[in-house]
Amino acid sequence: EEVEQGQEEGFINKISIFCALIMNVLCIMGIVANSLSFYIYTRPSFNKRSINVFLAALSASDFVVSVLAVPVFSISQLQNLMPGTPMITATVMLYFYPVTIMAQTMSVWLLVAITIDRYLAVCHPFIVASYCTRKRAIITIAVILVFSIAYNFIRFWEFTLNKDTADQVQDNEVVEDMLQPLLRADKMYMLLYQNLLTLATQFILPVAVLCLFNFEVIMTIRKATEQRRELVSSEKREHNTAKMMIYVVLVFIFCYVFSFTLNVLEIMFESLFRSSFGYLLNDINNILICLNCTTSIFFYCKYSTRYRAQLMRTCSLGFVLKRFLVSPGRGDKGTVILSECSALMNTTTAPSPNKPRTKSREQSPRTSSCQGSSARCSTELTLPLPTMKKEPERL
Repeated sequence: EEVEQGQEEGFINKISIFCALIMNVLCIMGIVANSLSFYIYTRPSFNKRSINVFLAALSASDFVVSVLAVPVFSISQLQNLMPGTPMITATVMLYFYPVTIMAQTMSVWLLVAITIDRYLAVCHPFIVASYCTRKRAIITIAVILVFSIAYNFIRFWEFTLNKDTADQVQDNEVVEDMLQPLLRADKMYMLLYQNLLTLATQFILPVAVLCLFNFEVIMTIRKATEQRRELVSSEKREHNTAKMMIYVVLVFIFCYVFSFTLNVLEIMFESLFRSSFGYLLNDINNILICLNCTTSIFFYCKYSTRYRAQLMRTCSLGFVLKRFLVSPGRGDKGTVILSECSALMNTTTAPSPNKPRTKSREQSPRTSSCQGSSARCSTELTLPLPTMKKEPERL
């Protein structure tokens, strides 16, 4: 039996390492995707609408989760890759874990705020100009930020460094030996705060609000589709944005329902999560959380033509060259081309001093007017600049 149990634990540990690898890949993708989204939604042409302000804040919070998930959620595997550093890994776990949960809470409630914003824009378009403003969005983000920090601030005291092992650190020490449960050793704290209150604030209440308002949005869009009425460009834009956020919400519910299930199981079977199988379930849950922080960019690209165009422009080589290599004092590209071509025409049309000036057999009025002065000819020369395409609909 001991041999079989050891084989099972070894198999579970291998799966856990594989899960950590997948999670780290998702974290890297999330860092890149949310960095691009935050850059795009903070551009002056984007940040004038409330929805884009919310999406910029959501990208920032998901970015923090993706960055901190690597050391926090992969701590068991990192200590195997970096032996002899238990104090560092334990300190990272002690202080980064609460910040990660704060960013995760902020992402959840920002999604709720975005859903309410889309509900007002689609179902009550006549009051959207009064309520869905940039100023209100910034105030809402500030309130969510304060709430996320205040609610999770107590998590800094869930663990403490074991003073007995901290003074005499050995190479074979692991994080579990360095960290000692403090508040987590209190059963009432685990039941009331960690399980019941977290279930209510992190899943039940947000999901209820998301389902209610998104149902109203879906019904409004279906009615508009069934009536086959012509929508103005602003209504089409709001409907596309609402569809985009509906898919983001569906991914959120899919990823967080597993966390909800684990919290319920932890109340009923507390000893389950002290075994290797319980650690494996936590690894799967962490993968789903990182997946939720990574996939939003795909829906942004699908339903927002303006976001897609800005993303292609940002990732293009020409944008990078223009951004970092062209000096700011040279002016725009069209002006540079005009000045260079005008100077070139002046040098080619000027007569040579050694050769007599000959008169052409057929001379157009424009050519004859240019012979008197090369400066006048250069000013009359115009080059066709690239025509600007019609700006796509704003998100």
